[in-house]
Amino acid sequence: MTVTDTAEVTPPETAAPPRSTRSIYIAMIGLMLGMFLAMLDNLIVGTALPTIVGDLGGLAHLSWVVTAYALATAAATPIWGKLGDLYGRKGMFMSAIVVFLAGSALSGMSQNMDQLIGFRALQGLGAGGLMVGAMAIIGDLVPPRERGRFQALIGGMMPVAFVGGPLLGGFLTDHASWRWAFYVNLPLGAAALLVTGLGMRLHTQHVKAKIDFIGAFLLTVGVVSLTLVASWGGTEYPWLSWQIIVLAIVAVVTLVLFVYAESKVSEPILPPRLFRSRNFSVAQILSFLVGAAMFGAVNFLPQYMQYVQGASATASGLLLLPLMFGMLIVMLTTGQLITRNGRYRIYPIIGGAILTAGMLILLMLKVDTSTAASSALTLGVGLGMGFIMQNTMLVTQNSVELRDMGAASGSVTLFRTIGGSLGVALLGSIYTNRLQDTLSEHLGSKAGGSLTDGGVHVTPAALHKLPQMVRDAFELGVTNGVHGVVVGGAVLAFAGFLVAWLIREVPLRGSGPAAAPAASAAPAAVSAAPTAPAASVAGPAQGVGRHAAPTVVDPVPPRGSVIHGFVGSPEGAPATRAVLTLIDIQGHQLGRTSAGADGRYELTTPGAGTYVLVASSEGHEPQASTLVVGDRPVEFHPVLAGSAGLTGLVRDAHGEPVPDARVVVTDLYGEVVTTGTTGADGQYAFSGLPSGAYTLAVSAATHRPTAIPVELNGARTHKEIELPAGARIGGTIQAEGRGPLPDARVTLVDAQGNVVGVTTTGPDGTYTFGDLTSGQYTITASGYPPVASSVVLNGKDEEAHDVWLGH
Repeated sequence: MTVTDTAEVTPPETAAPPRSTRSIYIAMIGLMLGMFLAMLDNLIVGTALPTIVGDLGGLAHLSWVVTAYALATAAATPIWGKLGDLYGRKGMFMSAIVVFLAGSALSGMSQNMDQLIGFRALQGLGAGGLMVGAMAIIGDLVPPRERGRFQALIGGMMPVAFVGGPLLGGFLTDHASWRWAFYVNLPLGAAALLVTGLGMRLHTQHVKAKIDFIGAFLLTVGVVSLTLVASWGGTEYPWLSWQIIVLAIVAVVTLVLFVYAESKVSEPILPPRLFRSRNFSVAQILSFLVGAAMFGAVNFLPQYMQYVQGASATASGLLLLPLMFGMLIVMLTTGQLITRNGRYRIYPIIGGAILTAGMLILLMLKVDTSTAASSALTLGVGLGMGFIMQNTMLVTQNSVELRDMGAASGSVTLFRTIGGSLGVALLGSIYTNRLQDTLSEHLGSKAGGSLTDGGVHVTPAALHKLPQMVRDAFELGVTNGVHGVVVGGAVLAFAGFLVAWLIREVPLRGSGPAAAPAASAAPAAVSAAPTAPAASVAGPAQGVGRHAAPTVVDPVPPRGSVIHGFVGSPEGAPATRAVLTLIDIQGHQLGRTSAGADGRYELTTPGAGTYVLVASSEGHEPQASTLVVGDRPVEFHPVLAGSAGLTGLVRDAHGEPVPDARVVVTDLYGEVVTTGTTGADGQYAFSGLPSGAYTLAVSAATHRPTAIPVELNGARTHKEIELPAGARIGGTIQAEGRGPLPDARVTLVDAQGNVVGVTTTGPDGTYTFGDLTSGQYTITASGYPPVASSVVLNGKDEEAHDVWLGH
């Protein structure tokens, strides 16, 4: 993997010491507390919502209590991720906790639905930083191959939050007040701040760069507009009303502008280059679809359990325990399996199938379904989500470089959250429509409207005091609404199942940001004798090429364990602005710097030990070298071989150059690597291609396309390609006494008797066959008694091969 980041970084005076397992687990406690807060509040209001709506009014707007939180999280996530990349992930993580706690306190003080929705949005702003910050920090602490085990711990928080949120929200609502569903975050947040501040040690390097506020604004406006379309369409306004049309136009325009803006700024919120990876792109689509299905279903199940089955807020949380345990068991199991064998592609596919089936099984919920049965029916949803959730993050992080870890981790959360906000809005609209339709059908439109628009405050407790006819209609309406939600969720889950098949099984990196094998190389010992000191470098890491051997110098005075030297090409020219990254053998980054204009660099190590130095530069192949450092500085000169270049000439059969020919280079998987067009002299040139096997395909007008294999080995390769002419034959089919004959059938057969083409003459009796190789052909025309005519092509066009049909 080539590192192309060329931002200036100040070499550290001291590097962070290698992290022990104990320090990693202490850091994990702070991360888990922070993520638990964000996950918890995504769902804690689910069981409290019926009581909140009954207290503050506005049943028709209940989905916005969830949607506002999700939208704000989606808008803030990429900004937090980029801030963490630029200014340090620990500080940004702690700042996000503070914002989240402020939103929690204010949400608990809300006096009406508008205030609650606004303060939930503030909570969401902080939650975006908690999710992306925690996942990115794990990327710093743990190498990818080992990450499955630690992500399983984080993933284990998700099912706990999924049911712990509704359960805790229900318990507090029943025994204290729904306001404590928000106040409970304050002590948990304080604990997360304390553990993170005192127990987490990250090696942070600050880079001066601009934040893409324009992109953030465009993304926010686009997502909010799209969510309003999904939420208001068919409920607040007709789908073809001017309000919905304007919102849809705003959403499309701003999202298109966002994509354009991201391609122009130096520090994009979501770097477009990430989407060049197929696995990265597929993982984001999968996150979006699963987020929409998951949040939509989970937030409406407590409505059914409380309004229809009469469960208390606490009991409705308990009824979701099968969902939690199914999700938890699958996450822990798949995490261990991935760590053991490195295979992960199959799990999202299995998860998509199970999640689709689990959603459809929920259609068995009826007005008279027992609580035990409704609880058991949620198991399939939990199992499906367990197979998918953490694996989308794993696929994403394994597809990007270390410098993009924050932005990439944020992308998963971003797409999942955008999917969740749109899912809740869209499925909430379906729920409200079906509820209102059922109430209007059984009670009349006026009575039905008063029960959903806030005119009558209906809590689960108040519902059971209403007349039997009203209760029956309301329970049937809620059941019908939930049926609509799970059908929509099943459609989204099935789309995710189809997308999961596109994931490619790319081997997981085994030791952090560098090539995995580097960590396993066996270096020789270093002699620290004061006279004639020597150093040894292990052989080149697998797949990273050769490098020069280092020599140890005896500086005066010694400055400690320093690695320094010159980064150059095989010809001795300096590799200016090369990036050098120092990692330990566990894959933890200890330092990074850029070589100067003269190719010189210097990195400080924590002390004696074994390290891996990764050197890379745009236009060159990266190098990873294992160094054994004693108590004296080591001078090491990495040699970066240039990336392969490919040049050539496209000519025709007569040796003449072919201008404007399209030249396409594809890899072994058929993915397009680069494309170009020949100049007036028929020449083409590509640079910066990694060594390997490629296919070179060329096409041009009036010529037949050609493809040849090409092997690049780091040097410049020249390939001349001959494009055979694509001859054309045409003419007129005429009938004696009638002139040109329209609609006559013309068949072209080659010398071996194979049908090359079939066509029908136009109104003027003409026909044409193109893109033909040289050789003998037979033309058969029918309309009257068929006539066969032979023609020989020698690479040139035959424009007037007329055929006469007789009576």
